Amino acid sequence: MGANPKLVVLSEPLRGQSFELTAERYLIGRVESCEICIPDPTMSSRHCLLERQEDGSFLAIDQGSTNGSRINGAKISSQKLANSDILQCGSVEILYDSGLKLSTNTLGTKTGINLSASSGTESLSNMANFSPFGSRSGMGGKGGVAKYAFPVILSLLGVGVILALLILLKNLLAK
Repeated sequence: MGANPKLVVLSEPLRGQSFELTAERYLIGRVESCEICIPDPTMSSRHCLLERQEDGSFLAIDQGSTNGSRINGAKISSQKLANSDILQCGSVEILYDSGLKLSTNTLGTKTGINLSASSGTESLSNMANFSPFGSRSGMGGKGGVAKYAFPVILSLLGVGVILALLILLKNLLAK
């Protein structure tokens, strides 16, 4: 067996802080009496319990928290954690590292796509399932429209700042 399992906080302000899981049970919450204390307002006082299973893995059990517990985005009442799962307590994201080097949940696929026009296949723009904006799974999907939102908002803020400076400069020169 490899190193002990651990949790690594992915969210600010505790990003990178890790908790080695050597005991049988851990209560995660925002109060100091919890074994894993994360003082975040979206986390309940006693948010989620981790219990070691016979195989050495941990079961995550929501403790009736206000904002719920999720594993890989799916709301849970209790669920066994697997290597690389993201446990979310409130808005705090925490990576579960089982410590096993050979453990993985990733399934690989191989897809052969011929994009050349001479192959007699449809062009990409004519394909019904092609979207230049990535996934069609909605705003939260990987590679979807959401990934463009931040740069667009940032650009609009930049334009707003430039306009405000131009108006200020115009007013100063008019005096």
